[in-house]
Amino acid sequence: MGMACEYIGQFSINWWYYPSIKIKKSLLLLLPLFWGIFMLIMQDMYAIVRTFGLQSISAVLISTFITGCLIEGINLYTKTWIYRGKGSHPLVLAFSWLVLLSFFFVIGFNIYVINPFGF
Repeated sequence: MGMACEYIGQFSINWWYYPSIKIKKSLLLLLPLFWGIFMLIMQDMYAIVRTFGLQSISAVLISTFITGCLIEGINLYTKTWIYRGKGSHPLVLAFSWLVLLSFFFVIGFNIYVINPFGF
């Protein structure tokens, strides 16, 4: 699912790009690996938040917020990817993180693929 988001966001609607990939196209081959790592980070953060006794929806929202702030904060410092157009609007970013990414990588994964954290 991450690669579908990548292809739609980066190539179809042109909302972001990676400066390093503009220089060396072969780095595109690493994107599936990074999306896999991202999914594990989202799942782990969700599991950590659940251990504090929160209900699943609260845990999804809190874990997504924390992960989003960390990843986007690192990106603000490193400029690993650059948002452009509508993709750079704060409301679009918030919606993407809290609705799309949390659904695909936490809720959807736990409901439709595996349920290791008692969703």
